[in-house]
Amino acid sequence: MNERIRLLEQAAQTAELEFGVIHDTFRIRCAEGWTPWNPLDCDSDAFRLAVQLGISLELDAHIQTDVHVFRGSAYGEYTQGVEAWWVSKTGKIINSRQPYNTDQFAAVRYAIVETASQMWETRE
Repeated sequence: MNERIRLLEQAAQTAELEFGVIHDTFRIRCAEGWTPWNPLDCDSDAFRLAVQLGISLELDAHIQTDVHVFRGSAYGEYTQGVEAWWVSKTGKIINSRQPYNTDQFAAVRYAIVETASQMWETRE
């Protein structure tokens, strides 16, 4: 299964949304019928998903990108990014860390969807 479809389908299932792909467009069923839905590309869809599921965000987080060992000591390389997380009722933390790279908005959307997808995979 395509990774994007898997992430979106699991995120939709976590939010209790009926998900489908119709005419190569990701959609969810709502009262008016099937409406386009893609929180990986649409800021408002990602925002609604984060709010609905109670996903928290930390912007400008320090994301570790690499580790070097020099004379027995480990040194990390860091970049700015986003961390999205959710804490279950039992205290389990589910999170996603994404570096901003060239598009900080895409990083935030991806972190939200990946966290929602992980919530489905580890549902209690």
